[in-house]
Amino acid sequence: MTISSSLNAGVAGLSANASRLAAISDNIANASTFGYRRVETSFDSLVVSGNGGNYAAGGVRVTTERLIDQGGSLV
Repeated sequence: MTISSSLNAGVAGLSANASRLAAISDNIANASTFGYRRVETSFDSLVVSGNGGNYAAGGVRVTTERLIDQGGSLV
């Protein structure tokens, strides 16, 4: 694993964390908005196969899901 790939994995992790914090702040800001449905963020780690079975970090993938199909009170 090179320094560049290590830094790229770190940058991907920080970007994923920023996405999660943005989703949390949206949920808090719209907590009293009628009809608003919360947003969830999930993480998946990406592992790149290295040479000889060595671990190589590939970063993280972020999935943001808006839960608009869930029931709840509108008023």
